[in-house]
Amino acid sequence: AHPLNNDVTDYHFLIMDRNAKNIPEKYEAITMDDLVEFDGTNNADARNVSRGWYVPLQDKGEKVLSRSITLQGNVFFTTFSPIDPSLDVFCGGDTGQGRLYSLNIYNSSIETTNVETPGIPSDPVVLFPPEPAQDSTAPVDPNNPDKPIRECESSSAVVLVGPTAIESSINSCDVLKQEYWKEE
Repeated sequence: AHPLNNDVTDYHFLIMDRNAKNIPEKYEAITMDDLVEFDGTNNADARNVSRGWYVPLQDKGEKVLSRSITLQGNVFFTTFSPIDPSLDVFCGGDTGQGRLYSLNIYNSSIETTNVETPGIPSDPVVLFPPEPAQDSTAPVDPNNPDKPIRECESSSAVVLVGPTAIESSINSCDVLKQEYWKEE
């Protein structure tokens, strides 16, 4: 990777592996023509895409330099864009611009958020921060009766990119399930 290179147009690829359980005798090469452009407007539902998608990155020289994470059909990844060399900026290093992409593979929505931390952004990390329920009738933790249990519908995920916290619309209903058990 050449983080300051502005000469290329990069993409993020999401490839559908239809051979996960059955190993074919021969693999077929996949080209860009076999993939659907994922731009947030084409309603490319994952159930109808045969090979996968590619996401054109927004800025000249923008590139993916970290790992992605997928949760509930949402793919999160960060990118880095160097400062345009034709601009007179300042005396110092090129800290560029970081961005978080959030793609939903079931409804083709795409959101981007600029990351305020200078430099190449880290891998995204998804957290469900604990937050006590506001309702006094909410269930409580049997091991800690003073602590109400937060209902999954109100437990929005937070995506961390370095020290930057970005709220997400994902809730924990289908991702995390709290179970209590007692050994007797």
